[in-house]
Amino acid sequence: MPAQWVRLEAVVFNFTTLDKQVNGALRLRLLVPDWLANQSIVSIPYFDENWRPTSFYPKIQYNRNGGMHTLCLLDIKVKEPDFEAMKRGKIVYLPPRFMSVNESSEQLIEAEEVRGRGAYDPDRTLCVGLARLGQSDQCIIAGTLNELRRQDFGSPLHCMVICGEVHDMELEALRPYLLKDSKYEIDAEGTLFQREVAGAGEGEGGDNM
Repeated sequence: MPAQWVRLEAVVFNFTTLDKQVNGALRLRLLVPDWLANQSIVSIPYFDENWRPTSFYPKIQYNRNGGMHTLCLLDIKVKEPDFEAMKRGKIVYLPPRFMSVNESSEQLIEAEEVRGRGAYDPDRTLCVGLARLGQSDQCIIAGTLNELRRQDFGSPLHCMVICGEVHDMELEALRPYLLKDSKYEIDAEGTLFQREVAGAGEGEGGDNM
């Protein structure tokens, strides 16, 4: 089985079965071998009024063109200086911020609108949002970007997977986590299909991811 086909199952399954004492860095190394790391992982930074980078977009597009999944590591802001306070001669740090799956979904949607190259479809591409992996209250939800941005993932830390080609084994692993009303569902045969717009019939969509 090609390596990219098993990585999503690793994200969904291995994180839930590894000993909870294993730290996150080791878990990440168990998930993604070194030779895949440069192309399988991107970082999603916080947007602000003056800086809205989309440098992650070409790598996601490259991955999906090759059928690979993309693990998105979400921004963490800790001990960020308050520049307005610094102007007054005070050293003040802003409250810590941890990007959520909801925020990253919004930013990924905006990046697609800006770039417009079809790297992913906010209404059709299967994604997996993950929070507090390995903890007793971990949260895993699969759906489209437009669906994930409206879900409650709870407290940090969060990450996300943007799917490429999805193998039957991965579909089986995702079955318990797929949103009930998602535009994507897993049928009894274990294949992925896209639910048509309301009022239309159901059609297979495994080739549209």
